[in-house]
Amino acid sequence: MDRFENHWQTILKDKKGFDYSMNQLKNPKRSTFFFSRYFHELFSASKAIIDLGGGNGSATQFFAKLYPDVDFVCADFSDDLLNSGRKIINTKGVKNLTFRKVDWFHLDDMLGEFDRVISLQTLSWLSNFETPLEQIFSKIEPDWIGISSMFYDGNISAKVEITEHVVDRYSYYNTYSLPQVSSFCKRFKYELAASEDFDIDTDICAPDDNDRMATYTVRVADSEFEQRKNLVKRLQISGPVLMNWKNILIKKISTLA
Repeated sequence: MDRFENHWQTILKDKKGFDYSMNQLKNPKRSTFFFSRYFHELFSASKAIIDLGGGNGSATQFFAKLYPDVDFVCADFSDDLLNSGRKIINTKGVKNLTFRKVDWFHLDDMLGEFDRVISLQTLSWLSNFETPLEQIFSKIEPDWIGISSMFYDGNISAKVEITEHVVDRYSYYNTYSLPQVSSFCKRFKYELAASEDFDIDTDICAPDDNDRMATYTVRVADSEFEQRKNLVKRLQISGPVLMNWKNILIKKISTLA
């Protein structure tokens, strides 16, 4: 594990990261709402779902409440995040959510344990997409995989290494090419079945501190009419990076209609 991936292990020791994780338990992010809406039918037909990179379960518990007949597992490799999540869930009475420590780059054999896999806002913060996806294909073999991360429709990928110099913090903000993801999936008898842009419907103010990564929005519109009708697209930006958010659905080819 390199210095860019190691930052996840100490996220709760950083006040900004801690506040972000804890706040979503009370105020789910718009991306979480859109994710649940986009995958609603697939969630409803599921039996057991594992959320890889689920942190303290802030998003997973939201889904568990919406779908009480589905068993959810929040999986992460940070003991701090998992222990925090267990304590919180114990006070909320969510019976269909458990926690498990995993290393997404070296998954245990989970064949037959989960019919679905989800992951929110994690893949782009890993060093590559190939190894994590291969681990899912070979160690879990789910019917489908739902992922929210940063993707590009064209045949271009961007590997971005972020250094927040003031706090000596490192992270990836990678954007992966969907054609490359699609080609890779086919090698394992999976297929990129669908994708959708996550166009946020609320404004986020620019941060006061330019030395820390924090997402904000900038409105863009093609005409004065669109501006009057609020028919605008909001670009999401964090620090120097344009956030190309998408929800993607990957299905086992044998399950495709």
